Amino acid sequence: MIEQVIPTSFFTRTLARCAGYPSAQRFLCDVVRHDLPIRDSGSRLWRDNLYRRSDLVKALVLGKLRTLGFPASKAGPWLNQIDHDEVEQAMAKLQARGGGNLWLVISPLGGSLLVDHAAALANAVSDFEESLTIDLAGALIGNHEPHEEEAA
Repeated sequence: MIEQVIPTSFFTRTLARCAGYPSAQRFLCDVVRHDLPIRDSGSRLWRDNLYRRSDLVKALVLGKLRTLGFPASKAGPWLNQIDHDEVEQAMAKLQARGGGNLWLVISPLGGSLLVDHAAALANAVSDFEESLTIDLAGALIGNHEPHEEEAA
C-alpha cells in the first residue's frame, strides 16, 4: 500500500482555488473585507503566504457555501465552527493510517464533527439537520502543489 502524503502547508492560490475564486487576490480581498477566520501561518515561501490545513478546510467550506449560493459575507459563522486543533489531530490520525476517509459535517445551527467511517457519517448527517458535508481526505490530498510539502 502506498502511503498518501497530506501536506501541512498550502499557498494562497491553493486556498483560492478550493474556495472557488478566480484569483488569489480576489480571495484575499473577500477574506479581509468580510473578516473571515482564515489566517496565514506567518511563514512565506517564494513571496507567497503559507496556510495550515485547518485554513484549507475553511476554504473548502467557503467554496461549498459559495456553490450553494451563500455570499462570502455570511460564511463567517460557518467557518468559526471549525477547530484548528481538531482538524490537525484528525489529519495526523489519517496520515498515520496511511490514508482513508475523513468527512467534515457542519451544521448551520452550530457545531461541527469530523468522522472517518461511513456509518458514523450517516448518523452525523441524520443528527445534523441541513448539514454541509465535505470529503476532506480527497480534497486535502488532491489540492496541493508538489512544492507545498517542502514548505512545511
